[in-house]
Amino acid sequence: PDGDLLDDASVADQTEQSLSNVQAILADEGLDMGDVLKVTVFLDDIEDFDEMNETYADFFDDEPPARSAVEVANVPKGAAVEIEAIAANE
Repeated sequence: PDGDLLDDASVADQTEQSLSNVQAILADEGLDMGDVLKVTVFLDDIEDFDEMNETYADFFDDEPPARSAVEVANVPKGAAVEIEAIAANE
């Protein structure tokens, strides 16, 4: 939130910060994580999936949104994870 990159932080820490950022953006629009319909997780190493998933699960209830997780050649700015979320207010 202060603009500092977490590129040297663990995948769990990067996941937590990414999803906290999503929460803040949603809150600004009067939405919450329950309004998320689809999430795409970009990992620079798919072997980090389990570490990311443990933290990810803390942000969603028993009915999480649809999700894709893919390994990419490079996540921007040297990060290990990037998360994209699509939400709608029904």
